[in-house]
Amino acid sequence: MIEALTEELRIPIEGFGSTTWKRPDNRGGLEADQCYYIVNEPMVRGKEEVDHKSDPPPDLAVEIEVSRSAVAKVPIYAGLRVAEIWRCDGKSLKSFHLTSGGEYVEQELSLNLPFLRVAYLVPFLARRCGADSNAWIGEFRAWVRQQFGTGISDP
Repeated sequence: MIEALTEELRIPIEGFGSTTWKRPDNRGGLEADQCYYIVNEPMVRGKEEVDHKSDPPPDLAVEIEVSRSAVAKVPIYAGLRVAEIWRCDGKSLKSFHLTSGGEYVEQELSLNLPFLRVAYLVPFLARRCGADSNAWIGEFRAWVRQQFGTGISDP
């Protein structure tokens, strides 16, 4: 849905899927379920791999918590300085922003997509099981165009 949303709105992103992220001080790492560069997309555009020492951390990490909790990963994300985490348990979707004090605080609006209330995506998560993938994402794309028009930023 993040990719469809940003494509519809012509917002450049770079996805690095489930890349393994390691802290610069080598005191831990993790593999996000999905991660994206949005604000810092120009810094990693065209790269096949991210250099953990010189490139910024992803702007957004997504954790799916259907079979396990991501709570243990949160301090590692904070150490990596990932600005926003979305946590989805199959019934809810929540956005957490990293504060200057190194803690994550739940927020209604996405930090990297500030026009978006992440809770608005929950009904589409529920509908995903009842439709084929193309119909489901087509319905989501139509909703995006209805809510936000055809573009937030210039290409």
